[in-house]
Amino acid sequence: MDQSSIASAGQALDPDAVIQSTLQDRAFQEFLTLFLQKDVKTWSTEREKALLYGLAASRASDGVIVELGSYCGGSASFFAKGLDSRAGSGRVVCVDPLLGAPPWLCLPAGMFTLDVLRRNLGSLGLEHRIDLKVGDSYSVGAAWPAEPIDILLIDGDHSFEGAMRDLECWAPKIRDGGILLFDDIDNIHEMRVLDEIMKQMSTLARIGTVDGIGVYQVRGGQWALLDELRGLLDLRGIHRPWSFDAVHATPVASPYRHTRYWTDPTFDIGYDLGYLAVAQKGDYGIFGTPAAELKQLIMSIQTDRGGGDLHVGASPAGYGTGFRLIGCDPHDAPQMVRLLLPGGLVLCASETPMATEEAERLCEVMRKAGLDGVGQGGGAKPLFWGVAGISALPATRLVEALMAVRRPASPVA
Repeated sequence: MDQSSIASAGQALDPDAVIQSTLQDRAFQEFLTLFLQKDVKTWSTEREKALLYGLAASRASDGVIVELGSYCGGSASFFAKGLDSRAGSGRVVCVDPLLGAPPWLCLPAGMFTLDVLRRNLGSLGLEHRIDLKVGDSYSVGAAWPAEPIDILLIDGDHSFEGAMRDLECWAPKIRDGGILLFDDIDNIHEMRVLDEIMKQMSTLARIGTVDGIGVYQVRGGQWALLDELRGLLDLRGIHRPWSFDAVHATPVASPYRHTRYWTDPTFDIGYDLGYLAVAQKGDYGIFGTPAAELKQLIMSIQTDRGGGDLHVGASPAGYGTGFRLIGCDPHDAPQMVRLLLPGGLVLCASETPMATEEAERLCEVMRKAGLDGVGQGGGAKPLFWGVAGISALPATRLVEALMAVRRPASPVA
């Protein structure tokens, strides 16, 4: 390969020059022939294969390449062979659960590709260049050591949420001047939306596309990249869980505390918890014989927050799931867990005071019933609370829920 025609890591990238030089390289052509003989399943075009091989050979011979989404090993093979073409200790880190598709598609075990990937890389003699991480890309990224990445290829589940998570988790790990490759950037609607956002970033220069792969070069510090991305997403009303700035910058919507049917100030925290509960829209329930103040509190929240009907009854029998907030007698709280949406809240209070030991036992019973964040407030009529299914709520849902009860701040004159 004529290295003089390919820019080094400290210079601007010309993808066409990389491809042209690689296509003329005899070693590449010999490997391409072998690869085709092995019948490795891949959707990469010849130009894409040449790009991966050439970038690995010229920009990462001693560095780290990370590939998110490896499938049967097609792209990884050309990265690895590119590293092999020059002396160096570079390696390719393949990150993929290898379930044959995004995990949320739940494909049968017969479509798992771990054995296929290993067999393909072995038949091509490339195992020594591969560091295989069989897992979720976001989880692997969270545990990634302080090791800068030279080239990153994002080729994961192709949903907007999945691609965004990969971008925000992994792109800041790329060294300044390093390369980001994004597969199918202009072939799928979700990817095109993300591309439009990235085109506006000064810290992530868009070089161009090679067939289906978008090519970008990182310019600037890691936090600068994230801060710029956050600002562009906020403008589109997309708020990410690694930045709660938008939540703090916007006040709670005007219906908050507009209606006050309760009079005991010790119940104020119950209103806040119920109004701001992160569950999606759902119904409200008052079951059993809770304290009268609690009934008034639930009615106030339902009036102000809205989004569902109010159900009142002696017991929850006959009701299914779908409640975002339920008020009940303290000892009935465990029965309410099955009715709550993820993030839904149960509030309970009795008409009579409760001894400390009894209150502690009740909190423990609520925890064992599956409620998180169990707590209590003091007063003549003690108030208890717990939240259902927090572990089932993605962090993005938390930010969305917090923003849903707020309105844009009035512009400063």
